[in-house]
Amino acid sequence: MHPSTTQTRPVHNDLGPAERAGKPRERDPRRYSEQLGDELQQHREHAGLTVEAVAEHLGWSPDTLSDTELGSSTPSS
Repeated sequence: MHPSTTQTRPVHNDLGPAERAGKPRERDPRRYSEQLGDELQQHREHAGLTVEAVAEHLGWSPDTLSDTELGSSTPSS
């Protein structure tokens, strides 16, 4: 990378008034479950991998991975 070139991350300006005031806002677990699932599916598809291959690598069942991608469940640790 050229020394004068800087990389910046996209700014996600979805802070609510409470967060802008320094107070944490309540989080909707379903929203984050759906977001996690969407991102997981996008990365898996971009890598050209099947649900079965990724599930096997993670030690999950294909149904668990599929449910996670759909946002209908979140795997436990």
